[in-house]
Amino acid sequence: MRTAVLIVGILGSIAAGTLGVLWYLDKNSPAGVLLEAMRNDLLRLGPDALSELQRWDRHVMAIWFLFGAVPLGFGGAILGFNGRGFCGAVLFFLAVLGPAVLDWRSLVFTSVLCIAGLVCLFVKRSRPALAN
Repeated sequence: MRTAVLIVGILGSIAAGTLGVLWYLDKNSPAGVLLEAMRNDLLRLGPDALSELQRWDRHVMAIWFLFGAVPLGFGGAILGFNGRGFCGAVLFFLAVLGPAVLDWRSLVFTSVLCIAGLVCLFVKRSRPALAN
């Protein structure tokens, strides 16, 4: 069970980091730069024109939460592997929560971390051997 937590946690962390990199590259693409320029222009027009660009702003903020999910996922994997299942599960769920609140589409990649968190809840701490 511990090995499964370690493997799934590392895979989920890599998936979250990959999505963060993909979205970061998208943000810095010509279309992303154009959207950023449009956002600056629409700020002058008022709140009615901002709905799509507010979604874009949440999307861009989710990138940084995805980058933060990488060390949280690795930490959860290590804690789960060492028998600290509940603490590891908390880290996994926190790694999923931030990006999911900002952009639900991140769940496609971070759902692996949800699975790791659920598996981590079943990890039991090893008991020390009794000395005779």
